[in-house]
Amino acid sequence: MKLTIANHGLYYLVMIILVVCTVFCLVLVKSKTGRALQAIKGDELASVMMGINVTYYKILAFVLSACICAAAGALYATLIGYVDPNTFNFDVSTLILSVVILGGMGTIRGMFLGAAILIALPEVSRFLMVYRFVLYGVILVVMMRFRPQGILGWKSQLPYKLSRQVMERLKTAETEEAGDNG
Repeated sequence: MKLTIANHGLYYLVMIILVVCTVFCLVLVKSKTGRALQAIKGDELASVMMGINVTYYKILAFVLSACICAAAGALYATLIGYVDPNTFNFDVSTLILSVVILGGMGTIRGMFLGAAILIALPEVSRFLMVYRFVLYGVILVVMMRFRPQGILGWKSQLPYKLSRQVMERLKTAETEEAGDNG
């Protein structure tokens, strides 16, 4: 069976890859690598002092994001049938930046919410089509001024949830320390 637009095969392939990438990102965030990347994002110097190989994790983040982008680019090229440097012009770049800022950097759910809002916005406000990028600019300025972490950005500021095993180790270490002091 061919995956084409006519039989919705390409749509299902994109949905499957979207789910796989989302699950991969969620698992990555909760892993040791994700904690290292969050530490580097928070304070690079402190990460170095904690023994995190910053160069390695930066290269890893670049390679992982390049792989995801390559998959998306391959699917997009399949959809439009050709590759052209003018495909991603200033308008598309502005839209992508707006999605990231509106949703909040550091949250996966925020990216989905930002994309849903900014993709649906032109459809809802067709009468403002001439002023679409003015509206994007206003959204960007308001978000950067009043909510720089994005709509769901506060989720990335929450303390990292520790696993049950780590909590048990902390409790045993505290009881041992209390026993040594007492």
